[in-house]
Amino acid sequence: DILEVEYSVYEAQNDYEKSFNSYKEYKILEDSLKSIENASKIEEIGLKKTMQILEKEKEVQSQKLLFSTQKENDSKIRLYLVLLIFTLVFILLLSLYFLRVNKLNKEKELALKNESLEKLNNELIALKLEKIEKAKKILESEVNDKNNRIKSLVHSINQKNDLLDDLLEEPIFKEKQALLKKLKRIIDSEEERAFFNEEINQINANFYQKLKEKFSNLSENDLKLSSMLKMGLSSKEMATLLSISSSSVDVARSRLRKKLEISKEESLIEFINSI
Repeated sequence: DILEVEYSVYEAQNDYEKSFNSYKEYKILEDSLKSIENASKIEEIGLKKTMQILEKEKEVQSQKLLFSTQKENDSKIRLYLVLLIFTLVFILLLSLYFLRVNKLNKEKELALKNESLEKLNNELIALKLEKIEKAKKILESEVNDKNNRIKSLVHSINQKNDLLDDLLEEPIFKEKQALLKKLKRIIDSEEERAFFNEEINQINANFYQKLKEKFSNLSENDLKLSSMLKMGLSSKEMATLLSISSSSVDVARSRLRKKLEISKEESLIEFINSI
C-alpha cells in the first residue's frame, strides 16, 4: 500500500524516475504475494487430493478389513484431519512471518533512502545559499566600485565647472568669446556625461524597474533624479550633471515628491532608500 501511494505521489509531482522505481518495487512485492497465494492454493489442492486418496484408501481398507472396528477407523480419520489442519496453519503462519519480515525490510530501506535524500537536499540548499551569498557580495562590491567611480566623476565635473566659473571672471575671457566657448567645450565634456548616464543606468536598472512598477507616472528625468538622491549627491552635483540650476533641482525634487505621494513631513531620501 505504501509503495502504491508513493509511486502515485511521485507521478503527480512529474518525478517519473522515482515513480517508476516505486512502481517496480510495488510490482515485485505484488508478484511475490501472488506467488505465495498461488503456492498456498496449490498446497491446498494437493492436500485435498491427498485427502481424496486417503478416503479411497480408507474405503479399500474398510472393504479388506471387514473385521476392523469402526472406532479404529474414526481415530485414523481424526488423526489425518489434525495433521492436515496443523500443516495448513503452519504454512499460513510461515507465510505471514515472511510477509512481515519483507514489509519491515522495505520500511527500513525506505527510511534509509528518505534520510539520504533529506541529507542530500540539505547539502544542496546549503551550497546554493553559499553561492547566492558569494554572488551577492560580488555584486555589492561591483556596485560600490561603480558608485565610487561615479562620485569621483561628479567631483571631477564639479571641479571643472568651478574652474570654468573662476575663469569667466577673468578679463581675458570676457573679451574673447570664441576662446571662452572653446574652453567650455574642453571643460564640459559630453563623454564624461555620457559615461555617467551609462553607469548610473546599469547600477539602478532594478531600482528603476521597482519605481516604475509602483509609480508608472515617473519620467526618465524623475528616475534619474531618484537614483542621484539614492546615491546621496548634493543639489549642486545634481544640477551639474543634469545641466540645470540648483533652483531647478529643488523644483524637480518637489515635483518628484508629489508624484511619489510623499507628505512634507516625510523624508524624500529615506522614502527612496526604502524602495
